[in-house]
Amino acid sequence: MSEGVDWFRNRLESTNETSGMIIADNGVELLVLCDGGAIAGATEILVTFCNDKKVSAQVKQIDKNTGFAVLAIDMELIDVKTKDAIAYPRLGSSSASSVVGDLVIAIGSPLGYSDSLCYGIVTSNRNPLSLVDANYMLMTTDIYGSQNASGILVNTLGQVIGIIDQDYNSPELKNQVTALGITEMKRLIEDLSNERETPLLGVYVTDVTKEAQDSLSIPDGAYVTDVMLKSPAMQHGIRKGDVITALNDVVITSVLEYNSEMHNLQPNQEITVTVMRLGADGYQEVDIHLTLDVLR
Repeated sequence: MSEGVDWFRNRLESTNETSGMIIADNGVELLVLCDGGAIAGATEILVTFCNDKKVSAQVKQIDKNTGFAVLAIDMELIDVKTKDAIAYPRLGSSSASSVVGDLVIAIGSPLGYSDSLCYGIVTSNRNPLSLVDANYMLMTTDIYGSQNASGILVNTLGQVIGIIDQDYNSPELKNQVTALGITEMKRLIEDLSNERETPLLGVYVTDVTKEAQDSLSIPDGAYVTDVMLKSPAMQHGIRKGDVITALNDVVITSVLEYNSEMHNLQPNQEITVTVMRLGADGYQEVDIHLTLDVLR
């Protein structure tokens, strides 16, 4: 809920809602993952449980990259009956090729209002999504839902395999329910729960395909497709077309290795980024020394 005033200074109160997923109980707080955009600017956040009990919550951490947030609810505010009604999710895998064609259930708010439910099949699960210093896989379904859908995708084993996110739909499929694959989301959920600050280098990367290696002689590594404005990468001269091959002497041959090593680094840490840069005589190795920032 948020508050404001109209032209005549009359008090106005507006509400917004989204569906979240309970992810953990750390003994003191109950943690809930939800769309951070839906709670932006809120003066009060209320979580409604399956038994219609409403409890106040606070923002614990927001990921500026994906927009997802983790809310914290004081366990002392939750009554015994509600605690007994709470069920914790089992996280599955979204990366296996066999997932395509599987039956899935979209629960939460797939139709744009709470407690709605739809089902269909996964139509694809390996659509790469490149964000700043992070990569995810976008899952698509044949489920027709709302452009404001939220919630989760669950398989027939009762496992969560995707977090619904409609921000990346193509214009011609804007009402099809899509989700970020849970395999790539697990680390983000853990980081948000632990309030871990995200180190910022500031590049968008993709894998070098075999065709690119064969035809253009591009070396193995994380290929830089774009550089974030005012980021450490831009300020220290990393360019589009560079191929990151090492971080602090740890060899990088793929986006997966790049993401893994970035996760091992800390904000404000001094590092050496080794890139292969195309010049008149082919690719040449360049070492770039910089200090990581914090993703804000």
